[in-house]
Amino acid sequence: MSEKHPTSESAEYVLKRQDNGALALFNPALGETMHPGVGPWEEATRLYAGAGGLADALTARGRWSGETGEVVVFDVGLGGAANALGALATRHELAARHKSQGRPAPRPLRVVSFEHDLSPLRKAVECAAELAYPLGWEDTLRQLMTQGQWADPAGEVHWELRMGDLTELVKVEPRRGDLMFFDPFSPRSNPEAWTVDVFSALYAARRPGGDAMLVTYSSSPASRAAMLLGGWFVGKGPSIGKVRQTTQAASRFSWLDEPLDRRWVALWRQEAHPWPLGTPPSRRPQVRRELLEHLQWMQAGGLDESDDQDENSGGAGKPGKPGSKPNPGKKPGTGKPNPGKRSGKGRDGVWAKYPQRGYQKPSK
Repeated sequence: MSEKHPTSESAEYVLKRQDNGALALFNPALGETMHPGVGPWEEATRLYAGAGGLADALTARGRWSGETGEVVVFDVGLGGAANALGALATRHELAARHKSQGRPAPRPLRVVSFEHDLSPLRKAVECAAELAYPLGWEDTLRQLMTQGQWADPAGEVHWELRMGDLTELVKVEPRRGDLMFFDPFSPRSNPEAWTVDVFSALYAARRPGGDAMLVTYSSSPASRAAMLLGGWFVGKGPSIGKVRQTTQAASRFSWLDEPLDRRWVALWRQEAHPWPLGTPPSRRPQVRRELLEHLQWMQAGGLDESDDQDENSGGAGKPGKPGSKPNPGKKPGTGKPNPGKRSGKGRDGVWAKYPQRGYQKPSK
């Protein structure tokens, strides 16, 4: 972290009561609350384990129908470990239920947590009684901090800790993720975590030939644009407390509960700060073009001519600067493709651009 965005080591965490009465960890130096509004356990179970479909993954149902072997969860932003413990509790409850019903055990679970600072986890252990969710897991959390790993006696659940820079860690991570809990501090305090590079690295870290789901609390246009440009399909997640929307991202469009469509593109164009973090002004036309050429919009019913404005524009929805050259790939005044001028672009070019997603160019 840079000096402008100090790590949580610079201040002690304190407990802060949320709207529903739950206590959550609060960092006074950053002004950030972990799991604000509803508290850690409700967000961990309803958003991350719930909207992520962890129970279905562990029982090979729904999106994960027919899958075998262990389920790997990437826990990005371990913090006070609520999300990871929510995953462990989900598997524990399923195992107990299956055993009582004489059914086969759920698939094994492996959680890989990424973090750069363990001070919130130490605070969670210290305040386990007040927070409630860490109760009974204190020894597990201490072992994770000291040894970097933990496994249950049956060898069905494993938990591993990765410490350091997120982007670099993901690039060398030997495990391949099925479900990703993306829960770092907000872009205001932790901008390095919300870039196209990070989401691209996570997309590449899914199981070879398989699919993955990512869930996060953020619904900001810039963050969703970074996910799209990182390779994901993106949709709306459930509302949690006062958070009206969260976000689902998936490697397969059909996995999304409520995919973004052209209405989101129209709103994105009106945003004052629509660009993914770290986008220099010189790259904005190219970033905008790549975003509008994403396969998401074909799957979601296409875009209007008004959604595909002049790519030389100074902002997402602002007119271009006076005197700028017209885009040779558009028919003047129409926004429609100009045949023969944008070789490799348009529908044919887009389908060729993403062969790794298993889509084929539609037959004419």
